[in-house]
Formats: sequence, structure tokens, C-alpha cells
Amino acid sequence: MGLMSENRKMRLWLRAMELGAAGGCHQMPERSFFAGRWQLPVCARCLGLLCGWLLGLGLAAAGRTGPRAALWLLPMAADGSAQRLGLYNSTNPRRFATGLLAGAGWAALAWAGLRGFIRLLWHPKPSGEKL
Repeated sequence: MGLMSENRKMRLWLRAMELGAAGGCHQMPERSFFAGRWQLPVCARCLGLLCGWLLGLGLAAAGRTGPRAALWLLPMAADGSAQRLGLYNSTNPRRFATGLLAGAGWAALAWAGLRGFIRLLWHPKPSGEKL
């Protein structure tokens, strides 16, 4: 017998799906990964965005990003736009990869913005100096 009853697994899965939906994910099964018979609570692109945020924060904290991180948003924008225009149907691995890049880019940019804001608070320029 498994460690968890099927009823308990189902309740946990439903709760995870509720959280994914509350986060704004459409959760379309055809655009989601599955672990066995269980659909992940977020679609492939949202999963990439979430993983990308973690990656981007780590890279930013290590000083491995810069303004070029804004370019990491472009593949997701291009993939989503091309699909919306009917040019092709994207795949879940492509959605995940472009989401990963975009998430890392957003996190790195957010980190840089936060660092800049904190620097202004802790090291304000004298009143006569230009920023």
C-alpha cells in the first residue's frame, strides 16, 4: 500500500489546482505537463516562468545579469504572438523554455530595480546634485 490514500492524493491535487488557478494560470490540459496521471497545477509556460524567477534571482544575486536580461523576454513574446496569430502551434517544451527565459529576465530586472531603489534610500544624492 502507498504512503498516501487515493482520496488524500486527490484532495492535495485539487488544492494545488486551485492555487494554480488563483495565480492566473489557464491550466489547459493540452498546454500542461503531467506527472503520471496528474496534471501539474500550472501550464508549461507558467511553470517555466516560476522556475525562471528562481533562476533569475539566483543569477542576479550572483551578479550574472545586467540590462541584457530584458532581451530574455523576447522569445516568449515572439512565441506567444506567433501562436496567437495562428502562424504555428507552440509545443509544451517550447512554452516551458520561453517561460524560463522570460521568468529569469523579469526576476533579474526586478532585482536590479530593487537594488537601485535601495541604493537611493541608503545613499541619497546631496540636494544640489543631479541624479
